[in-house]
Amino acid sequence: MTFLYPEFIYMMLPVLIVLFALLLTQSEVQEQLFSPKILEKLRVDTNRLSTRVRNFFYFLMFLFIIMALAGPVIEKGIAKVQVKDDAFFVALDISDSMLCDDIYPTRLERAKLTLLELLQAARSSQIGLLAFAKESYLLSPPTLDHRSIAFFLKGLQGTHISEQGTNILTLLKAADKLFAQDGEKKLLIVSDGGDSEAFSREIAFAKERGIKVFVLGVATDRGAPLRESGGGLRKESAERVVISRLNRGISRLAEESGGTFVSIESMEMNAFLQKISGEKLNPSEKEQPIYFHLFVFFIGMAMLMLLIATSSFGKGERYHLPALLLLAVNLVQPAQLKASLFDYRNLDEAKSAYENEAFRASAKGYHRYGIEHKSAEAIYNEANALYRLGRYERAIGLYNSIHFVEAQKNHLLYHNLGNALVKLGDEAHLKKAVEAYNKALRFQEDQASRENLAMVEELLRKGDRRALKQPAAAAAARSAKMTPEADVKKVPGVTALSQEEERGMSDREAKKWLKILGEHQSLHPYKIAVDDPDEGGDDEKPW
Repeated sequence: MTFLYPEFIYMMLPVLIVLFALLLTQSEVQEQLFSPKILEKLRVDTNRLSTRVRNFFYFLMFLFIIMALAGPVIEKGIAKVQVKDDAFFVALDISDSMLCDDIYPTRLERAKLTLLELLQAARSSQIGLLAFAKESYLLSPPTLDHRSIAFFLKGLQGTHISEQGTNILTLLKAADKLFAQDGEKKLLIVSDGGDSEAFSREIAFAKERGIKVFVLGVATDRGAPLRESGGGLRKESAERVVISRLNRGISRLAEESGGTFVSIESMEMNAFLQKISGEKLNPSEKEQPIYFHLFVFFIGMAMLMLLIATSSFGKGERYHLPALLLLAVNLVQPAQLKASLFDYRNLDEAKSAYENEAFRASAKGYHRYGIEHKSAEAIYNEANALYRLGRYERAIGLYNSIHFVEAQKNHLLYHNLGNALVKLGDEAHLKKAVEAYNKALRFQEDQASRENLAMVEELLRKGDRRALKQPAAAAAARSAKMTPEADVKKVPGVTALSQEEERGMSDREAKKWLKILGEHQSLHPYKIAVDDPDEGGDDEKPW
C-alpha cells in the first residue's frame, strides 16, 4: 500500500501524536485526590469506558482520517496511454466591433457557429479557448472535451468584459504563457483584425516565440456601422459614424508566422477548416499506474472509532453495536450519491414508459430530469414523447430550444422537428419542415429524411395536403440517457389514451421550461496577466 499525498501524514501526524500524548498521560483530578481502591468503590458503574480509553479511540479516529486524506492506494497495474503534449488554442475577439451586422446575424454569432463547426471537424485535437479584446481571458485550457468548449462558446458575449479594443500583441503574449515550452504552438485568431496597420511587433513576437498563427477574418470589406447598446449609431466625432471593416493587414501576421489567413465569406472556408483540423498533434505514449483506492476503508474505521468513543456499551449492550454501525453508515451516505441513484432510476422508468407507449409518464419523467439537470438529451426525449402524444407545438418548442455537438444527434433532432412541423399541416409549417429536413441532411445523409423532404416539397408544389403520407416516426438520438428507438412497436395489452387523457405539461409549465432553457449561463473568464499589457494598442480604437 502506498499514499498519493503523504504530505498529510508528515504535517498532521506529529501534531496529533504530541497532543494526544499530553492528553493521555495527564492524570484525572479524582486520581490525584483518591487512591485507586477508593475510586473503585466510589464509582457508580465500572462497566463503562474510562476517559483515558475514550481519548485513545478519539486518537485512532483522527489517525484514520489523516490516513484517508493521504490517499491510500494499492497499485493494480500499469496502463499505457497516449498524451498529446502540444496545445492548440482558439482566440475569439469579443470587442464591440464584433457586434456589427455586416455578417448575419452578427460577426460574433457567426464566428461562434463557425468554431462549433471546427470542433466537429477536429474531434481528435486538444483545443483551448481564449477570449480577447484589450485584455486576454482564459475560458478553457486545452482539452479533448469539446462539449465544454461548445458550452463556453454558446454563452460567450462581449458584455463579459469592460475594457474594449483589439490588442493582438497582448493576445500573443497571453497565449505564449499557456503553451507548453517544448511543443508546437498553434493559435487560431478569430477577429475582424482591429485597427492596427503594420503588425510588425506582433510578427516579430510570433517568430521569436515560434507561434504559428492562423487568422479567420470575421468581417467584410464594405464594413458596417457600430451601434450603441441602445440601438443608436456610435460616432467618432459629431458628424462621423464609426464604420468597422475587415483589416486585411492581419493576414501578414498569419503568412509570416507560417499560418494561413482566410475571410469567413471566402470560398476557401472548408479548405481552411480542414487545414486547421488537419494539423495533427504529436501524441506521446506514457505509462499511467492504475490504483485501487482504500480511503473508504479508513473513513469507515474512523466512523467506528467515533461511535465507540461517544457510546457507553455495557455487557448487555454489546449486541446492539452492529445495528448502530449500519445506521451510522446509512446516515452518512453522501446525499449526492443517493440523488444520483434516484436520477438513474427515474431515467430508466421514463425510458421503460416510452417503450411501453406510456408517453405521458415518459414525458413527465424526462421533464423532471431535464428541469434538474438541464440535459439536452432529456429535453429531446421529452419532445419525442410529446410528439407521440400529439402535442406537436410543444414538441416543436422543445426541439427548437436545444442543439447537440454531435452531428448524428443533430440529424435526428432536425428530422424529428420536420416531422412535428408536417403534422401541423399548414403551408407556413410545411416550409419550415423543408428547412428542418435540409438541416438534418446537412448533418447526415439519410433515406428517411430524403423521402420526407421529397414528399413535403411535392405537397407544396401541388398544394394538395391530402397527398402527404405520414412522415417517418420520430427517432431518438443514441445515448445512454436517451431512448434507443422512438418508433417502438406497440406492446400487446397497452391501450393508447385519448388526447384529453394523455395530457402533458400545462401551458404554464411549458413557458417555465422554455424560460429556463433560454437563460444564459454566466461565465467567469480568467484574466491572463502579461508584461506591458498596453504595448501594441497604440493604434487601437476603443471598440
